[in-house]
Amino acid sequence: MRFHTLDGMRGVAAFVVLVFHIVQQRTLAALPFAGLAVDFFYVLSGFVVAHSYEARLAGGTLSLRAFARLRFVRLYPLAFFGILLGTVLAALAAAVKGSVSAGDVAAAAVFAFLLLPSFVFPQWPTAYPFNPAAWSLTFEALANLVFACIARWLSHAVLIAIVLGGGAALVWLAYANGGISGGHEQADVLLGVPRVIFPFFAGVLLRRLPSAPDSGLLAGGALMLVLLAVLLAPTGWGAATSLACVLVLFPLLVWLGIANRPGPAFERAFAAIGALSYPLYITQAAVLRLGLEVVRRYPLSPAQFALFAFAEAASAIALAWFAMRWFDVPMQRLLRRRDRPGAASTSPRGAFA
Repeated sequence: MRFHTLDGMRGVAAFVVLVFHIVQQRTLAALPFAGLAVDFFYVLSGFVVAHSYEARLAGGTLSLRAFARLRFVRLYPLAFFGILLGTVLAALAAAVKGSVSAGDVAAAAVFAFLLLPSFVFPQWPTAYPFNPAAWSLTFEALANLVFACIARWLSHAVLIAIVLGGGAALVWLAYANGGISGGHEQADVLLGVPRVIFPFFAGVLLRRLPSAPDSGLLAGGALMLVLLAVLLAPTGWGAATSLACVLVLFPLLVWLGIANRPGPAFERAFAAIGALSYPLYITQAAVLRLGLEVVRRYPLSPAQFALFAFAEAASAIALAWFAMRWFDVPMQRLLRRRDRPGAASTSPRGAFA
């Protein structure tokens, strides 16, 4: 079963992330809620992973090893592509600028390809220097692993206890940081753990709730507009508002989107932008890195920056399509050759399914 409205919402959130990163090249203060798109992805991930795998994991018909392979095959090739581009750019920068050594680049690359945080470059705050978006995959993989390990014992009571405990951890995180953030920088990388627990397992819980009534295309469009308006809000309202988004609004939007049926024409459109969402999210860093070099070297007027930002976004989308069409699809076929026929067809992209 395909959840087309969720596809569309995921595409909207992925595009917001791209806009957020481009705008940050001009000012770090803009779009304070755009980073919560990751938390929305985690809610989606919990739902779609539970929908596709929970029954088989709980029943013992899908082993932990087989589950891990399915997740690897679906998520890692594009992550590898994005990290490879970042590593090549870092090696070129090391050769041209000499600001870092080739040995440090190689050491950081090992951590990057393993989707692990790196502390090789203390002069840069990010723990994922070659592909900053990979941080969220680290914690999604952790949540997936925990879920798979406990699926057989994940009763309603246990699941609710995890969700409540995760919610309490998220409240602590929000008030300690002045909002929901953390997980991607060297100084706060461990904050990714409390950040993922609630949204992921709230998504699992949504899989067990009764479906919302299907309210048609207009309602599906309204869900996307609400998500877009929240993520693109020009000003923030502190910890309480970010908590309201992640604890209440995002699970509500996903719950309503699960049952929504937008109609055949829009289903195709939503499926298309949903398919591009993960490639766009995980490969954009290389384009953004080059764009940042341009912005730093050449002062741009607001009008010039707007045109440059449009070109940068178009380039990121084109690269995402190329990576999906000419790298991910062939790699998926190659990695599936040892699988049973049709086995991979039930494997979603987690937060990007």
